[in-house]
Amino acid sequence: MLLGAHLSIGKGWLQVAATAAMLGCEAVQVFSRSPRGGPARPLVREEVVRFRQEMLERGPLFVHTPYILNLAAEAEEKRYAAVRLLAEDWRRAAVLGAVALVTHVGHAGGDRAAGLERVVQSLREAWEMSGEARQLPVLLLENTAGQGNELGSTLQELGWLLRALRGGPAVGICLDTCHAFAAGYELRTEEGWDAFLSEVRRHVGLEAVRLIHLNDSRAGLGSRRDRHQEIGLGALGPAAFWYLLRRPEFSGLPAVIETPKKDVRDDARNLRRLRWLLTLPEPPRELTV
Repeated sequence: MLLGAHLSIGKGWLQVAATAAMLGCEAVQVFSRSPRGGPARPLVREEVVRFRQEMLERGPLFVHTPYILNLAAEAEEKRYAAVRLLAEDWRRAAVLGAVALVTHVGHAGGDRAAGLERVVQSLREAWEMSGEARQLPVLLLENTAGQGNELGSTLQELGWLLRALRGGPAVGICLDTCHAFAAGYELRTEEGWDAFLSEVRRHVGLEAVRLIHLNDSRAGLGSRRDRHQEIGLGALGPAAFWYLLRRPEFSGLPAVIETPKKDVRDDARNLRRLRWLLTLPEPPRELTV
């Protein structure tokens, strides 16, 4: 598994590359704008060229869309605003050299089936707006915790979206451990992982999984609350990640942490814990690093 982190672009693209090198990242995820939306800063060609060159040694780059994006919005004005934002981020991800763009699909109204239909419409419109002939990155649909009327919390819904988008943009799946656990998937035991991956095979296919988000959870199993925690310190605990890191199905797959942090030392600590777990012959009951 290629371990890395979600890094801030607050100090510029070259600082992202420098931080990735310092952390020993083998994969990196970023926002290309504020996660709260708003106008995006222009991408300066000279800086982007240097960034792409320096990132060649850091493994694959992933861009995440802002959290405000709601591709399932019932109000046409809000839905189309999400389409425009996604199309712009898709193009920006291509310019940055990202291998994929990660997105949540949004919140439905009372009718989830109708909400999923609007997501498909929105994704196709954003793809066309971005330019079909353009070499766009793969779009990864991320599983969610299912908070409120959030779509994409089940593998069944994600699988439905993948099938509905055949013949359109290249799409895959990003699996988030915190979100899956909060949505009701048991990931704290080997048997739980067996059952979860059986569902992945059944509904989306292992080949569709292109990225893992490694996050512990502050909330319990089935809580439907999206509350990330440091690796091994939440309700999932260290054993869940020990089992994940050893799954042959995930061998060679990029995985990034999105754990709470005040500065880069927090990322370093969480990556150190994951690398420590890789050295253990059996699942730990508690952290010692």
